[in-house]
Amino acid sequence: STLNPFKLKGLYVFDTGLGGTIPTTIGDFRQLTNMQLHETSLRERIPSEIGQLSLLNRDLTIADCLLTGTLPSEIGQLRQLQRLIFTNNRLTGTIPTEIGRMTQLTIFESAYNLLTGSIPTEIGNCVNLQALGVFRNTEINGSITELIDHMPRGLFRFFLGELSLTGSIPSSIGEFGQLDSIRFQENHLTGSLPSEIGLLRSLTALDVFGNQMTGSIPSTIGLLNSVRSLSMGFNTFNGRLPMQMSLLNQLGELEISANDLTGSPGVLASLASLTSLYIHDNRFDGIGGLCTGKTWVNLAVNDCSSTPVLSCSCCTVCCRTAGTGSCESIST
Repeated sequence: STLNPFKLKGLYVFDTGLGGTIPTTIGDFRQLTNMQLHETSLRERIPSEIGQLSLLNRDLTIADCLLTGTLPSEIGQLRQLQRLIFTNNRLTGTIPTEIGRMTQLTIFESAYNLLTGSIPTEIGNCVNLQALGVFRNTEINGSITELIDHMPRGLFRFFLGELSLTGSIPSSIGEFGQLDSIRFQENHLTGSLPSEIGLLRSLTALDVFGNQMTGSIPSTIGLLNSVRSLSMGFNTFNGRLPMQMSLLNQLGELEISANDLTGSPGVLASLASLTSLYIHDNRFDGIGGLCTGKTWVNLAVNDCSSTPVLSCSCCTVCCRTAGTGSCESIST
């Protein structure tokens, strides 16, 4: 039977072979409050008529489909919508500035697409935004400094990994007191990690892996008493590890390989929760007691039989080539 566009309030399609396109008549379903399309074979563009669904107030998700074309600017007419998710399609073009009109939006995700241009700072007008996820769109560019300065301070998750963002993380990052996760990996970020990072007491994960960040690791990192994962490898951080890192009692995974760090990593030896540690391709002068009374799930410090850099009896991973991350398990 034919759907009655005047009565339907929820449209849910999950894991089907449904193909074809989203018709322009979608705009006739004016009573829709929730629309979720997952793992279908829907193709081509999102029709501009989707902006006519003014009662959509819960969820508009079109994920794991085959959609192409651009995000229509009419999306900004959905002023009551809370969740907008277009993850894992083949969308192109830019994120429309009209998204800034969606003041009730709490989640915006458009990861794993082919989007270009910059993330519009107008998204900062979405004052209720809690999660922003635009990762794995490698042609998205622009300044992360400007973007962070415009973001609403109530963000809980901030995922901008595997883009082409430039600039440095500003000191204003410390104003985001509710942040649980920051993932800025594999961009082109420069500058140092600001000391204000220590103000993020709710942070459980920080990932800036694979950028061009410099300077020393700030001592305020020791204030992150909820953090469980730190990934700062493949940058050019230098100097010694701050003694305050010994205060990170919840830390389970630390990735600081391929930097220019010096001194001893022994400050980490007392961290009982730390079970995965990657510190290879640095300039440490020893392992500082990391093998004393501790069992590691993963430990890599360039312990290779052919070209040993540091002697390490408890290492689990051998990384043979500096700067490439080429690691393999050590047979025990």
